Amino acid sequence: MKKFLVLMLVVMVGVVLVSVPVAWAADVEAKVQSVDESGQWLTLDTGLKLMIPANVKVDRKALQPGTPVKLSYDFDTQRSANIVTSIEVPAPPKQCGPCGDPARGRVSRPCSNRSPEGPFYTTV
Repeated sequence: MKKFLVLMLVVMVGVVLVSVPVAWAADVEAKVQSVDESGQWLTLDTGLKLMIPANVKVDRKALQPGTPVKLSYDFDTQRSANIVTSIEVPAPPKQCGPCGDPARGRVSRPCSNRSPEGPFYTTV
């Protein structure tokens, strides 16, 4: 009976170890709060601190405070750190060209090509 209980305990521990993931993956959309000088550590406005490994391709100059990012990361249990696996930085909104006659040189009406940040005023 004792051998049976030990065997059952070993089986149960094995099942628990197999069912618990070693790394947890997550996706997040947030804004950059800060980036360290080396460009390796990124802090989001949510307080999440992440390491960007060299094999993840991103324009590190584009990671400025306030920049929105969409990224995936895993928690590495060996390093006890959140490791970025992919990151997207949206392109800046396009500036609208002159909608009217630039020779008049006054700003008077919003451009018809509006961005999510608001209208860009042009000369008419």
